Amino acid sequence: MPPEVKDRAEAAERMVHLGKYLTVLTVVVLLLNGSSVSVNALGLNANNWKSAVGFGVIVGIVVLGMRAILLRSVPLDKIRKEAQSHGPLATWFALELLGSFSTQFWRAFCIISLIGLDISEWVAVLIVAVIGGATFLSTSTGRAAGTAVNGVIAGLLFVKTGSLVALLTMSLIAAGAELYRSLHVPSVT
Repeated sequence: MPPEVKDRAEAAERMVHLGKYLTVLTVVVLLLNGSSVSVNALGLNANNWKSAVGFGVIVGIVVLGMRAILLRSVPLDKIRKEAQSHGPLATWFALELLGSFSTQFWRAFCIISLIGLDISEWVAVLIVAVIGGATFLSTSTGRAAGTAVNGVIAGLLFVKTGSLVALLTMSLIAAGAELYRSLHVPSVT
């Protein structure tokens, strides 16, 4: 593929990610306006932020360890092809930040909404995780299962802390490590 075509394709992929994340945020904000769920219930406050960051760091490190074990078998060529390893670093960092926020905002809204329908916290977390994982079934069953497990972990972290700060901390640790891994794959000689 010619370099200019490849560059345009990568730029288009970044725009697709941006559109996807902005769409999720817009939908959640619109649903939030028409619901009885308060912004405070979603954990958008500075209450207990220190413990939320602490829990997020601990869980983020555990998730990193699990990913490292699972991704040891991924070929280096496949890692080099990941979208994060191409394009401006600042752009991918901004997309990871927006993606983490929109995903966790959606997760918290869904969990709080289900709990408001008198569904137990555990079942609400499980429903949201399974739906989140199901969105990746077209990619692969392994990715779908991994997303569902990550969703359960994130959901339980949200229920435990009641804060988006913990979820964002966990997500950004994992996303940062993934970005670092994709950018620093040793080249094959």
